[in-house]
Amino acid sequence: MNNVIYRKATPADAYEIEFVAAHSWNETYSDFMPKEYLANRIATIKDKVSRTEKYLSETDNYYVAEKDNQIVGIMQFSISQDERFNNYGKINAIYLLKKYQGLGIGKELFKIAVNGLINLGYNKMYLECITNNPTMGFYEYYYGNAIEVIDYPIRDFSVKANIVVFDDLSKTMQKLNRTIKE
Repeated sequence: MNNVIYRKATPADAYEIEFVAAHSWNETYSDFMPKEYLANRIATIKDKVSRTEKYLSETDNYYVAEKDNQIVGIMQFSISQDERFNNYGKINAIYLLKKYQGLGIGKELFKIAVNGLINLGYNKMYLECITNNPTMGFYEYYYGNAIEVIDYPIRDFSVKANIVVFDDLSKTMQKLNRTIKE
C-alpha cells in the first residue's frame, strides 16, 4: 500500500500502539469475546501507556505501520520463551485497524517479523492465533500449520487459540517476496 511507513516503535508511540491493539481486538473479536472485556480494553488505553512506554524502551523488535501520520498497525516478535519451541522465534502480535485490513499492510508487517527472526538466526517460528480469526487462512498460505488448539487465558476467561508453526522461514520468505506486490 502506498504511503505507508514501516518503522521500529519508540516509547512516544505507546498511546497509539495501545489504541490499535484495543480497537483491532474490538473489531476482530467482537463476535466471540465478552463485549465488556473488549469495551474495557478501549476504556483503559491511557492506563497502559506508561507500561508500554517502558516496554518499548527495552525492546528492538516492535514495529508500527503509519499512514497519514497515524499508526494503523503494530507487530512485535521475539525469541520463544516456551521450552517446547526453544529453537523458534515467535510473533507475539500483529494487529491492524479494520479499515486497513486487506491492503497488504499486515503482510508487510509479517514479512518484517519473518525477516527479523531470520536475521536473529531462526528458521522456525510460531504464533498463537485465536480460533475464528480470519487471519488463519493467511498464515496457512505462508506455510503455517496449526498443530494444537489451546485454551488462551485472558483475564477471567479463556478462548481457544491455534498454535501455528512455520517450519521453514526461508520458504515463507520466498513466498512473501513473490506475493508482496499482489
